[in-house]
Amino acid sequence: MPASKHPTFQIRRAGISDVPDLVRLIHACFAEQRSLVPPSSADRENVGDLSARLAHGAAFLVVVGGTRVGCVVGQRHPDCLYIGRLAVLPTWRRQGVAQMLLRAMEDHARETGETLLELNVRLVLDGNIRLFEGAGFQIVAQRSHPGFAMPTFHVMQKRLD
Repeated sequence: MPASKHPTFQIRRAGISDVPDLVRLIHACFAEQRSLVPPSSADRENVGDLSARLAHGAAFLVVVGGTRVGCVVGQRHPDCLYIGRLAVLPTWRRQGVAQMLLRAMEDHARETGETLLELNVRLVLDGNIRLFEGAGFQIVAQRSHPGFAMPTFHVMQKRLD
């Protein structure tokens, strides 16, 4: 449970030295999705892979009183800035942390000249879909994970121009 009713959130860009903490935070935040079919790739997130992605992207952390409560990781793709991980600890959800992280990624995209943000979200994660729609993302396609005949996720985009 959050320490106070009015916590002070600090958001900052994460660096390579933060990668082990990012990995731990992602694993903790995605733990409740272990039962998804197909399984989330978040459990396979590791320091080496995330470090390599950061070389072509950016990550941001939200910290409250020294505790890392949320993060987002973005990676530059040829036609967009792809948001691959948005993670907020369960006890800190519904307090604006995810919106802060999405705004930070949007600001970063604008600063680097990107005009499109993109992410994928599972069809079964209604709350996540609503969160992203509320942040201005629109569903542009449905796709399937390898080995699945039916769609398993939405592709969502937000134009920044």
